[in-house]
Amino acid sequence: MTGRQRVLEALQRKEPDSVPTFEWAIDRKVCRDIAGSKDPLDLIDHLDIDGVVARPDYTKEYIGKDVYVDEWGSRRQVTGETIDVVRESPVRDIRDHRGYRFPDPCAVSADTP
Repeated sequence: MTGRQRVLEALQRKEPDSVPTFEWAIDRKVCRDIAGSKDPLDLIDHLDIDGVVARPDYTKEYIGKDVYVDEWGSRRQVTGETIDVVRESPVRDIRDHRGYRFPDPCAVSADTP
């Protein structure tokens, strides 16, 4: 059974040949140390991972050398790790939630060809 088949079986509440394995984020340093390559696809093949999360490439407005505001309004800092650090959120407590405006899910990124 392929990873795709295994995942689809599980999502359909059927019994695949084994429990599907997933990875939320794959760090390039981990790829290098385990698979000998910085390419996450090499690690996926090496470990026979069934599924990975595809991270969207959010629109970013840089406000400093390593600091940007994403389309969700979060201020983030680039650290060289897999996931940038959230330094400030537009929703600081429950009172801010009512006035929060979500980004347009149909908007096309300025980086999209």
